[in-house]
Amino acid sequence: MQPRAKSEAALLAKLRSTYSPRLRINRLPRSPRIDGRLLTTPLFIVLMMVETTDLVFAIDSIPAILAITTDSFIVYTSNIFAILGLRVLYFALAGVMDLFAYLHYGLASVLVFVGAKMLLDAG
Repeated sequence: MQPRAKSEAALLAKLRSTYSPRLRINRLPRSPRIDGRLLTTPLFIVLMMVETTDLVFAIDSIPAILAITTDSFIVYTSNIFAILGLRVLYFALAGVMDLFAYLHYGLASVLVFVGAKMLLDAG
């Protein structure tokens, strides 16, 4: 088991302090609170962590998108697609990863292109 990053552990601690995860919930009251904390299942905590990760990756990709285009429509739609559905594509590609023998060369060339374009536009 790998050690958690400090930011991940802090986010998880914040979620656990705000929400009260319970393993068994027989009946949910209309306002599920115990001692002022919302009553949730562990699945809710997991979903919050996954969606937070999606949001961080979408925000992280903004400079790369702006290096390619300045069209705001493309920037917005690419981030919306990044948040909504690219995780599904990741799991689909994870099963056939051994078929992509030259993926690292292609990815390196794309990253070099984006970096060079960012450097040339800044200067």
